Amino acid sequence: AQNGDVTTALLYYADSQPGTNYYLQQTRMDGSGSALFMTSPQIRQSARDFELEIFPDDSSLTITSTPQRLTRNGGALALPQTAAITTRTSFNEDSVIAADGSTYLLTTNPSGKLFGVSAYSSTGALRWHTPVASSWSNGGLVGEWLLLRSNDACIAGYLDGDEIVQCFARSDGTASPRVVLASSIPQASTASEAVVTNADQIVLLYRSSDGSMHHALIDAANHVLHDVTPLQTGETWGGSAQNINGETAVVTSTSSVLKLAADGTRLYAVPTDLAFSGVALAADGSAILVTYSSSSPPQLERIDASGNRLWQNTMPPGPYNSAAAMRFTANDVYFTLTQNLIFGGGHPVLNGLVVKQALADGAIEWSSPLTYVFANSPRLVLDSNNAAVLTFSGWGNMTRVQQFAMPDGTLRGGKLESCGVDQCLLERAIIATDGTLRLVHDTTDYFSGSAFELTTMQNEFDKVFANGFDL
Repeated sequence: AQNGDVTTALLYYADSQPGTNYYLQQTRMDGSGSALFMTSPQIRQSARDFELEIFPDDSSLTITSTPQRLTRNGGALALPQTAAITTRTSFNEDSVIAADGSTYLLTTNPSGKLFGVSAYSSTGALRWHTPVASSWSNGGLVGEWLLLRSNDACIAGYLDGDEIVQCFARSDGTASPRVVLASSIPQASTASEAVVTNADQIVLLYRSSDGSMHHALIDAANHVLHDVTPLQTGETWGGSAQNINGETAVVTSTSSVLKLAADGTRLYAVPTDLAFSGVALAADGSAILVTYSSSSPPQLERIDASGNRLWQNTMPPGPYNSAAAMRFTANDVYFTLTQNLIFGGGHPVLNGLVVKQALADGAIEWSSPLTYVFANSPRLVLDSNNAAVLTFSGWGNMTRVQQFAMPDGTLRGGKLESCGVDQCLLERAIIATDGTLRLVHDTTDYFSGSAFELTTMQNEFDKVFANGFDL
């Protein structure tokens, strides 16, 4: 707080059955460490989606399904009212935007023991909503992916101890029979990653009850074509990435990168001389490996589609240690350099870069400064029609969009668009086939709840940003 007090929100588990209930308490100490108050425990059914805020009057607020705003000494304050969003008990989980601007959303409701898939038209009208009830044991729906195929929208992930795939018709939301790949998986062990191929198949990676990584292929009719364990003795599942052809690249524990075909075949396992933690996989099958260090810029290495190591390159020095949001063209890769760090509170503005790197030799063709708010790392979208790179990021109660020229990185312009609520977290951003910018936000109103918000923006920018005015 501005007066030097330290306020914390403590979330803990204290029941005999894991996952039954969690408890949230708000505590406060003055600048000398003397306790001012500790609230009674609030029972919660989920360990997710809570937040602590401090206001200019030194009052504090825990943001949950039942928000609690307190004075410095623990006295209760009334919650300011707003009509920005109606009260909700659901959590926003995932979203996907189709090329035409239609949008599909996944939400969960732990207290109601259900999840739901919703479809919206390109004009933002609700077309259908399909709820699915479940026992909501072992944490409910976890590590979920919302996938879009030609005729259906599919959920892949962990549900009540099972690894599942379930699809819903894009036309009317009719649910198809659930595919169960494995059962009796502890929630602590779960991990999933999935992609839809250009043949409308689903390639799903998941961790089974014995800790092994499974590679499953589900066809367009939801038949399981295979479910194999491609890792060999000593290899464990580290960073991974998939492409539209169904190929998978995995950074393993044996200081190597493994590439798998859509049918689960091991294509190559290439030893590396750096400790890579992340990987990006282009449509042509080539991979970019990325190191991570808390104190130094990342190093990148490219491996071609056949497993040949091509080059290594260290990123420019600066206050960043993460290369992310990689977007490929035939000759180049575009990405952001940002800070991946643990921060004690607040929302400081951080400095990063937008980078264009040549795929042929790893040379950095240009880099342009990029500022962003902590925990709102920018997303990249390539606009080939206008030879532009667009960056999108949440900026408090606004979304910040900037346009950089593809050839040389010149900042052409930018704009800030209000979300109409207290906080808006960007989930998805694309350029639709009609040329508009389509966005999905997880919006948070501190006193009413949270909801998805769909935004359509014209692909136009205020030139004042390109003339030096910036935040």
